Amino acid sequence: MQCPFLRETQVQSCRHALVRKLIVRNPESLASARCSSEAHVECPLYAESPQEFGDPDRCPYLDEPLVQFCAAAPVQKFIPFSEAVLSRCGSAAFRYCDLYITMAHPEEADVPHVDGIPVPPWLDYAANHMWLDASDDGVFHIGIDAFLARALGPVDRIVYLTTRGVCHPAVVLSAGAADYHMIFPNRVLIHAPNTYLRANPAKLTADPYRSGWLFECRPAPESADARTGLHRGGAAATRWMQSEFDRMGAFVHTYAETTSNGEDVLMADGGAFAPDLLRYLNREQAARLYHAFFSPASTR
Repeated sequence: MQCPFLRETQVQSCRHALVRKLIVRNPESLASARCSSEAHVECPLYAESPQEFGDPDRCPYLDEPLVQFCAAAPVQKFIPFSEAVLSRCGSAAFRYCDLYITMAHPEEADVPHVDGIPVPPWLDYAANHMWLDASDDGVFHIGIDAFLARALGPVDRIVYLTTRGVCHPAVVLSAGAADYHMIFPNRVLIHAPNTYLRANPAKLTADPYRSGWLFECRPAPESADARTGLHRGGAAATRWMQSEFDRMGAFVHTYAETTSNGEDVLMADGGAFAPDLLRYLNREQAARLYHAFFSPASTR
């Protein structure tokens, strides 16, 4: 699986030039190019260090590599095929590229909802409301689900506690005056965190399943399956989310009937818990809710 905007072409460049300029190889460029003709001997760069070459119609300093580039990018950046493995364009990871999301506007059909909270069936969910997207080509993405995003509201700051290596992905999310420590329950090999979120943390909760992803990972060698103990996507995950929604309603009525200011605003119309719920709670209420739903000790 690869990005629909991924393109391939052949370019020309001079190995002897101080600044390497890549020129797309096409009929127009070939017609005016001296590098691939006998005229290369007239080039000042070649004259500095002339070399014998088997083909007199071709400069010995001429390179013609195959490259890839993004057709959706405003400025074309050519990536040699030898470095393509470092790009997300050729794997399922392209689905989390901001440019792809902006240009393609991907819309997933038939995503079930629980009282307005989407539960994508292709994801697996941890008990503390983090999700894992395990693609067939071995690329993982990890983030927080829409249930946690609704309870948090806009996030003011994100601090990555783990950025590389085999470990439990961990991050601190700051919302209002409180910090919430989120830890994925299984060990993975972290390839890279989504550092763009540090500049625009609002994306984390505004688009938790796409541009708000937190970690890009691979399977950890000699570790248990990263999906162990997770709620598998589909009908089972939807039932679990419904039970969490009901449990949240019971929690609010039991421990947080009013806010720290005495205002009864914690349940929205229809019985759903209010957006930005954690911001309205006092310190004790927020600590109880975090421990019950989002802490590493969550097991439901």
